[in-house]
Amino acid sequence: MEKIRKHYAIDGKTVRRSGDKKNNKSAIHLVSAWLINTGLSLGQVKVDDKSNEITAIPELLDKLDIKNAIVSTIDAMGTQKDIAKKIKEKGGDYVLSLKGSDRCGRSRVLRLVHWQNHHLRQVRFRCLEHRLRKVYRSL
Repeated sequence: MEKIRKHYAIDGKTVRRSGDKKNNKSAIHLVSAWLINTGLSLGQVKVDDKSNEITAIPELLDKLDIKNAIVSTIDAMGTQKDIAKKIKEKGGDYVLSLKGSDRCGRSRVLRLVHWQNHHLRQVRFRCLEHRLRKVYRSL
């Protein structure tokens, strides 16, 4: 019987009405990790006022047990080499988002997937996650 792997989703959200323009206080922005298998939020990190999600995601990953888990970033902001490296160092696999407007990144991924499977004619979102995991494991 195959063990079900944990799947974490990482995303950032701004807390509604947490800012105060009169007092020049910016809104609170949090990066959260959800365990998809259970629907539970397992961690949150507040993003520094003068920063963004890119710096908060590695800090959140340090607090999670992601060995043998799949970690996916919900938006393209989390698609960074350092984030992918940290996930691999901690023994996890990743699924990173690509922006449609990032032609260079999209074309690189499509070439990589095409290299893995010469008969691929069209990449569909449903099979991309599975194929990228296979490719990255073999690298």
